[in-house]
Amino acid sequence: MNQMVYEIEDVLKKIVPDLIFVHYEEDTHQDHRALAEATITATRYIRNVLFYEGPTTQDFSPTVFVDIKNTMDMKLAAILAHHSQVQKTNIEGLSNLGHRALHSHLSRYPGQGATCGGLCPSAPLHEYSLMRMIPHSRPTLDHEECAAVTAVLRSGQIAQGEEVSRFEGALAALVGVRGAAAVSSGTAALHLALLALDIGEGDEVVIPSFVCTALLNAIRYVRAAPVFADINRETFQY
Repeated sequence: MNQMVYEIEDVLKKIVPDLIFVHYEEDTHQDHRALAEATITATRYIRNVLFYEGPTTQDFSPTVFVDIKNTMDMKLAAILAHHSQVQKTNIEGLSNLGHRALHSHLSRYPGQGATCGGLCPSAPLHEYSLMRMIPHSRPTLDHEECAAVTAVLRSGQIAQGEEVSRFEGALAALVGVRGAAAVSSGTAALHLALLALDIGEGDEVVIPSFVCTALLNAIRYVRAAPVFADINRETFQY
């Protein structure tokens, strides 16, 4: 690790970069973690350091977004020319381009454009312990989910297509109702659920104290008041 830090420092002295891009340190790939940790140490006096997300990145929460539509063709050409290690991942069977397209689709962030790249700025080392996120949930994605998303991307219709209709029909059949409507996000679903229950101004909604902000936002959308409840240390119940 020390040798890697010294080598990065030597490169920084020679080229004096305006911006530095490196893998995010929370990564399941050991080489990515090692490079990120060495870069964090080597750039301890440099402010313009940005982390990017890769297929093996975990708990990445970008705050800087860049429109990449003018360089999209160049990026796709670079991906096609790159020798990938995708066969060594847990999503075998995809091409390098398909793997990147799938990852881009799964990691799209609300409110950003379709050709927008997300980055996370570095911070001084003494702040890192304060910035580590404890996720309240993590998605479980396997080959079937990856294949389904890839099929939709290849179809060219990623909004209100056949898959959405099939999902709505299957969901309605599962719960035994005449119809179902798929929405764009969990926040939208929660908002509609509260409206269906006639929850509004003057009502209180009891929610866990450790919960996704989507629930809190949905409650505020209907002008109700969230009431936070903690768990019982003995029973772990609310």
